[in-house]
Amino acid sequence: IDKNTEVVIGMTARLDPIKDHQTLLLAFKNVLTHYPLARLWLIGDGILREQLEQLAHQLGISSNVAFWGNVEDVYSKLQQMDIFVYSTTPREGLGNALSEALACGLPCIVSDLPMMRELVGDLPAAVFFRPFCADDLSNKILTLLSSQQSLTALSGYAFERAVSAFNAHRYVQECMKFISSGE
Repeated sequence: IDKNTEVVIGMTARLDPIKDHQTLLLAFKNVLTHYPLARLWLIGDGILREQLEQLAHQLGISSNVAFWGNVEDVYSKLQQMDIFVYSTTPREGLGNALSEALACGLPCIVSDLPMMRELVGDLPAAVFFRPFCADDLSNKILTLLSSQQSLTALSGYAFERAVSAFNAHRYVQECMKFISSGE
């Protein structure tokens, strides 16, 4: 991707302490030094919105960051993204937003946490970064943006993972297994 092309990096998640939007904002500041037309879309709302908006302002990146709040058609926003980032904390539960991004075939960069590795599975369906490390996250974003081949491969693996792990048939099977086990 040309450095003078608008690129959209996004995250869909509640703006609350379980997530780690702060690391993403700090990483995005560095991304802007290499891709000045980049945009960061934060989809979701929550108690940290004002604090995160202030941080974007303090970092001098607020004109490149869109706080969308809650949107009705999340999938249309996901389909407009070039990279999906899921920056979260060890308190994270399942990470439904990540599974949705994988299903959209988005190249994903994810906090390297056990529950995220479980969700991504064995395929190279996402790139992992050290939790709370803005430098590592920005390096992973910049590396992906510099290789169309990597973006395309990651996209394919993401979709393949979603189809194999999150399809309706498998979901029903897993639910039936759980119910019959009596747990």
